[in-house]
Amino acid sequence: MTTNVVPQSISYSWENPECGKRNGEIVTYTFEITNDRTNDNINDKTTDSIVTINNLTPYVTYTFKVAALNTAGMGPFSEIVTRTAEGSKYLQYKGC
Repeated sequence: MTTNVVPQSISYSWENPECGKRNGEIVTYTFEITNDRTNDNINDKTTDSIVTINNLTPYVTYTFKVAALNTAGMGPFSEIVTRTAEGSKYLQYKGC
């Protein structure tokens, strides 16, 4: 899985599971992103193998995991990826 972190956004992308491990055609992916400070999470689905989460709280760490869904059901979740959202250059403390 790869990630791209920009101010207040994180993009996650992943490869499809190996053909022999798919148990059928992938219909969609389900993902979960969790705010480690508040434990709030977002659960959603996508048909793409990339997702960008916007409007994140700067300097907060988020965890992300994804699983493929097909006609046989949902596969296992990926390993958890942990990233910290960057702050806007306008929000950073510049000092005196």
